[in-house]
Amino acid sequence: MLATTACSRRAWLMCRHRCPSPSQTVTFHRNARSPLPSTPRPDITRNLGLPVGVSVNRNWPSATSALNILREELYTQPSPIQHIPTGRRSFRQRLWHLYTSLHNDPLKLLQLTREDIRALVSVYASASATPPVNLNQALQILEDLQRAGYRLKGEELDMKVAVLWKLRKLEAVMETMEKMQNLEFVPAATSYTAAVYASARIGMMEAATKWMEKMRGKGYTLSEDTYAAMMEGYTWNGDVKGLVEICEQMAHQGIIREVEISNDIVSDSEEAGSHDLAKETTKTRRLVDRAFNHVMTYFIEQNNIHRAQGFYSYKRHLGLPTDTALRRLVEACYQFSETKVLQTLLDKVLAADDWRAGRVVSTALLDHFLAQEDLQKAVTLYDQLRRKRTGSADPILGVHSYVDLLCNLSDSNMATDAMKVYRDLRTFYPSKHLDIDIYNRVLSGLIHGKAYLDARLVHRDLLTDPFVLPNVYTYNALLHLCAQTGSMRIAERLVSEMVARGMPLSHDAYSCLMACHVEAGDSDGATRVFRTMIDAGFMPDVVDFNVLIRAHADPVKKVMPILQQMRDVDVRPDSATYRTLYQAYLNAGQFEDAEKVLQAMADGAQAKLQARTKPDEPMPEDAGFIAGLDTRTLNTLLTQRIREEGIMQVAHEFLTHELDSPDKSDRRLDMQTWMTFKILLDAAVVCVRYMPLAKRIKYEMVRRGYKPGKGVYVQMVGGWAKKGQFSKARMEMKEMEEEAGIPLDVEVYTALVDGYLEHGFLKRARMAVVEEMVGEKGIEPDEVLMERLVRKHMKVGDRSGLGELVKGLQTQARTWQG
Repeated sequence: MLATTACSRRAWLMCRHRCPSPSQTVTFHRNARSPLPSTPRPDITRNLGLPVGVSVNRNWPSATSALNILREELYTQPSPIQHIPTGRRSFRQRLWHLYTSLHNDPLKLLQLTREDIRALVSVYASASATPPVNLNQALQILEDLQRAGYRLKGEELDMKVAVLWKLRKLEAVMETMEKMQNLEFVPAATSYTAAVYASARIGMMEAATKWMEKMRGKGYTLSEDTYAAMMEGYTWNGDVKGLVEICEQMAHQGIIREVEISNDIVSDSEEAGSHDLAKETTKTRRLVDRAFNHVMTYFIEQNNIHRAQGFYSYKRHLGLPTDTALRRLVEACYQFSETKVLQTLLDKVLAADDWRAGRVVSTALLDHFLAQEDLQKAVTLYDQLRRKRTGSADPILGVHSYVDLLCNLSDSNMATDAMKVYRDLRTFYPSKHLDIDIYNRVLSGLIHGKAYLDARLVHRDLLTDPFVLPNVYTYNALLHLCAQTGSMRIAERLVSEMVARGMPLSHDAYSCLMACHVEAGDSDGATRVFRTMIDAGFMPDVVDFNVLIRAHADPVKKVMPILQQMRDVDVRPDSATYRTLYQAYLNAGQFEDAEKVLQAMADGAQAKLQARTKPDEPMPEDAGFIAGLDTRTLNTLLTQRIREEGIMQVAHEFLTHELDSPDKSDRRLDMQTWMTFKILLDAAVVCVRYMPLAKRIKYEMVRRGYKPGKGVYVQMVGGWAKKGQFSKARMEMKEMEEEAGIPLDVEVYTALVDGYLEHGFLKRARMAVVEEMVGEKGIEPDEVLMERLVRKHMKVGDRSGLGELVKGLQTQARTWQG
């Protein structure tokens, strides 16, 4: 085994260097990786722990060969890659692999010099090597040496104390310190500090005081770390007298700096009444407060945020003022991206119902998430605050935090969450905080997020807001709404208002008007707007031609003149053009032509991909037919496959190959969007037997970071209700209201009531409408819901139940009027 190890080590070394002859004698320079001719120099052999004049030979035993390789790695000048975390980790792993070939044999370990030991331990116990695994390796090296009979001296024992302190092996720290004193070694100041901390943490304050006095006796100046350990010990033990004394010592030594602190006496609403510190004089309490603030500032300057957080908790425990300390700690956490510390602080202040502190912490945490563009975590944080503050009339955030979150969500088209924040903002703050730019961003986000009803609500608020006036960007956003919904009446009114205000129609406005005519089924109107746009001096682009093609796609032969006109004005088709043609050929039954269009689109996309690829880089492995298509086209193909093969087959392949594949390279496409999941969900909820599949799709949708909108919840409620599993339908309603923050409305209850009616539960349907929807939620039933209820009661001949329904609604109406 040893021979094999030696051979493998030699082979490894030969791979890195030019192999010398077997008889050649070489030495290793500490700053070079190449073997040098045998010219022993005193400085080199001393660093290797060898006598002057002795050289290293490759024919020495395996222990010596492994030891030399270890020394070469240890003393080699660090390469640039070792200055990054992965490089340092690889360096430590190589050293540990070499050390394991030595540590079981005492004779091998005893060949290490003190310089070797200190350098090797420093690699694993340095400030940058804080993970416990590295510290345990440093401790194992020192313990292996002691078992081998090596007598550790003062510096090595100081290193051992430091490692034990970092590992929080407090009793071992005290034992090692006692051993150092018995051997008459003088411990370093850091070792004394570790002994003070260990004694105080265990609760042995008398021993901690003795260690502190011994530290003074050796001529060491007590540092902030030592005083901090004593302050923590007295706080843990509830010894206010000892805490005051240690703070007075800090003042006498001149450690406490003049720092800004709150001069307010702790109010009765805080925790001061439950601590003896409240009985002290104002001067004494101010001294303690100043000491805690100074220690917090010291740890913040040392980037030790966790210790600083601990002292903030002690201040809260003692009932000292915390406003200034909290802001200083939060600012440091934000600067060093210590989000876990911020989250811990937030949980503590919310548990104590301290909303003033909670707003400070949550604002910093929210700003961090927004700066990192991590909107999912920002929304999760906002939902947490919202649930905690349910029923309160006070805002959970400042107005600027509301506005920043609202704008970021709107710009990302996260319509559901944006509307939730918008409602809260309108509730807690007056409308003067919303200017026209914010209104426009919210409108655009809601429209692109398909939240058309919410967009109309925001538009209505804008019109009733006395502080803002709509501008041209407002009208353009609303015209986009009309383009997607086909609301010709609203579009005509918007155009009239723009003309009355002297706002000229832009190119984008004409394109929206064309799309509005197409959605309304008026292809001739779209053509008229197209010609008017050209007369107004605007050259049509690919968007305009796509709208025109969509308007005249049936029959498909009308599209050919439009394509010719595109070529005449040198407008190249894009993916939307190909999608429109593809769908037109499918509708006309010309499947071969549809496949040709799809292939032409894929070829064009692959050509663009290849053009963007550098000459010396290979094409992506998955740059096949599918990779050449954009996401919207893939969703179109997904819809077509569902029609042909069924939702079970398509969903199984999607969930298996696209989501569950452990190897990302095995996936044909990694371009899932919210709409991809929505298409699958729409197909699954059609049949009640596919509801478990719909649940799985919704789960994957949420896991991928796509939040379900109101339409998804309505589908899930309706699907479970029709399946007769009303408890699961109720769970969906609860999740929609509490977790997603989407208020229940008549559409949700209509889906629930449809299930009750389908299964013959007329009484439960009446109770859901009268007592819950109208009585508890205050939601007024619409004509659709009432028609279904009346028709079902009349069909089964339940006139008494119908009378109860009418009577209940009349009673609730009188209650609301009262």
